[in-house]
Amino acid sequence: MQARVILKLKNLCISRFFETLLGQLFKLALILMFMCLPQFACVRKGEDEMSLAKVEAEGGRFQSALSYFERAMAKLKGSDSGLAVAIEAARISFYELKDYPKAIEYNEYIVTHSQIKEERIEAQKQLVNIYANHLSDHKKAIREMHKLNEHLTDTSERLKYRLLLARSYFYLNDFYQAESEVDEFLRQNLPGEYRYDLLKMKANIANAQKKPDRAAVILSQMRDEFPEKSQKEELGLTLAIALEEAGQYPKALEELNRLKGTSTSPEQYEIRIQRLKERTLNAPGRRGRRK
Repeated sequence: MQARVILKLKNLCISRFFETLLGQLFKLALILMFMCLPQFACVRKGEDEMSLAKVEAEGGRFQSALSYFERAMAKLKGSDSGLAVAIEAARISFYELKDYPKAIEYNEYIVTHSQIKEERIEAQKQLVNIYANHLSDHKKAIREMHKLNEHLTDTSERLKYRLLLARSYFYLNDFYQAESEVDEFLRQNLPGEYRYDLLKMKANIANAQKKPDRAAVILSQMRDEFPEKSQKEELGLTLAIALEEAGQYPKALEELNRLKGTSTSPEQYEIRIQRLKERTLNAPGRRGRRK
């Protein structure tokens, strides 16, 4: 009899324990549910804002679309949907609105939050492009290019951004570093079109350093190595100017006469030839202008 009573009491205790435990778990579940409801509502609202943004973008109302994307971004940051918002907002900011500060903001978000390497690299390229080509902020362009270079494997892309890097140093008057970037690639066995662009940058650096004789040597080399492209870009005229600035008047006249003989508008070269002949007659060491 006593054993049965003890067993009943034990079963009752166990039953009450589980009832209490289940009750506490149920309460905890309710608390968690109510805590998460605002977050779920926020995500839902963010997705609604995203849908409205897409409608506005499809209708060509890009400023309104960007406003909706910004509101969606505030609610979806850190999620996959937030990343999708950033990608589309970056595109609209750059291509449609030319709002470069906003494009920077969204591309930076993509670089730091995307798990897809290709997305991060494309966003990093866009940061370089904006700073170098649209804002002319060459210090920041250099910073972003150094981040990008370690991810580039394709030769043509590496060269493209190396030239952009050299150009940024050039615009900052850091001619030594600009030339170092160019020379590093020139030492490699590159296809012709890449070599032409690198030599052109090197000639520009020489001209900026007030070294026309050096620029003339590089330009002569380019003219001989790439005759068709040199003719198309009228490189001969640039060479003639460099030769004139270097005081090599006979060579400059020779180049101008060569250009005149192959041009469909020889009169433009004739004017330069006559002017250079005048300059030659008045050069130091001459007796003076002929009568």
